[in-house]
Amino acid sequence: MIYFVCALEAEARSIIESYNLSRDYSLPYKLYVGTEAILLISGIGSENTLTSLSAILGYKKPKKGDLLVNLGICGAPSKYPIGTPVLVHKIYYNNRIFYPDILFVHPFIETELTTLNQPQSIQYSTPVDMEAGAIFVAASKFFNLHEMIFIKIVSDHFDPSSITKEKTIDLLGQQFNNINSVVTSVKKLFY
Repeated sequence: MIYFVCALEAEARSIIESYNLSRDYSLPYKLYVGTEAILLISGIGSENTLTSLSAILGYKKPKKGDLLVNLGICGAPSKYPIGTPVLVHKIYYNNRIFYPDILFVHPFIETELTTLNQPQSIQYSTPVDMEAGAIFVAASKFFNLHEMIFIKIVSDHFDPSSITKEKTIDLLGQQFNNINSVVTSVKKLFY
């Protein structure tokens, strides 16, 4: 099973369609399920993400061979063109540092990511998001380091006002086949 976590419905649209997921109303969170995948739309921010992901993982506990994939958008320095997918190997969050293991071949740029509490218009040296650190904290109780994948698509260069629902759907849709092929390869590689 692949556990996808996205903050926004716009980030999740390609996953819902590709995996033919249906809404599950068992918990008070936006949860979609199918035969191969579970998708949580956590809402924006660390607090929403930590609470909802912890509940989902307690409700539908992962088994050996399951993966967690955080897919979403991020702000980034201008050296990352808009639409660039990045694979995160280091997460800065609340004065802590986390290291997801990347033990597989992939076509993406590897980078560090800073998880912040609000959208940023201030330039950072790394890409930034508002959920990955909380996802790592909650998921690390259930998944090994190599079973967590964090893929972000650059949506802006620290200009959060430029992000729209349509732009987000388009950016994720353009990269979804590449992302999905990596996720499928990782699943086959380890299990």
